[in-house]
Amino acid sequence: MLFVQPGLLPEETQKTEDKQQEKPSPTRYVCANCHTPVSDASCLLVIQGDSPNHYFANPDGLLFEILTFSWCQNLRDGSPSVWKDTWFAGYAWTVQYCSGCQIHMGWRYDGSTEPTRFYGIVRERLIEIEEKPD
Repeated sequence: MLFVQPGLLPEETQKTEDKQQEKPSPTRYVCANCHTPVSDASCLLVIQGDSPNHYFANPDGLLFEILTFSWCQNLRDGSPSVWKDTWFAGYAWTVQYCSGCQIHMGWRYDGSTEPTRFYGIVRERLIEIEEKPD
């Protein structure tokens, strides 16, 4: 069905309709090992910085690039909550594993300030998939 916006000529209406159909496909993030769904681009979260992309080293010197998400699925806890050596001040971390293949995916962060929960997922453990529109 074609809706004509008031004040638009027919060719302008067609351009408007074309732009609406050109919406980008949503990006989904899945486990790089088993392709279990983990999150999507709408859940990327900027926390303590200006980007959802962060680089950290753990106490053993291992470097991690992580993406922060407000919501994730298909993860399971792999440790108790720990406050020591947290990368995000005010948040305890809990190791997260993929529920599909049990690979270490990253960490869940819990705190008392907003957001009270978010996830830091290791970038190399994720694959981006562009969903095709129906």
